[in-house]
Amino acid sequence: MSTSFADGVRGAVDERDVPRLVSERSAVVLERLARGAGATRWFRVASARDLELVCDEFAPGSTVSFYFDDRVALFPYDDATVARILALIDAHGDAAVGVLDENQLEFSVELIAGVNELSEFAESLPAQLSVYVGAFPAADDDGHDAVTMSLPDRDGVTRRHPH
Repeated sequence: MSTSFADGVRGAVDERDVPRLVSERSAVVLERLARGAGATRWFRVASARDLELVCDEFAPGSTVSFYFDDRVALFPYDDATVARILALIDAHGDAAVGVLDENQLEFSVELIAGVNELSEFAESLPAQLSVYVGAFPAADDDGHDAVTMSLPDRDGVTRRHPH
């Protein structure tokens, strides 16, 4: 990561008081990639070290949202969670369901839109696994439960990009 970009990311995160918020509550982080045609990356941040590692992963020009209010939360994959997912599908048309990667920092998310998709997803899960579940979140920004920011480009300048 270039110095100007790294400094810009750290500056944006610090300016929005994200380190303090992370010290109080863990966060689910959604990165909307600039010029990514809807591509996203998802992370979990439970400590200052996690925040540092995630900041190193961000792509230039992305819009990044930190969610501190469990709108996307971790649940054991059981009958109650299946019911929660189905209720989200009924209410929103789909549900974001994710599995934490081996690095314990990033998680892959699938948008599940029906019972058949959920069954296919469940077939790939190992036993005793927990999953992240929630409605696909908006880019909310109240400074407490959600913080959304645009990241600079490689040259350190923040510009608006299509996501």
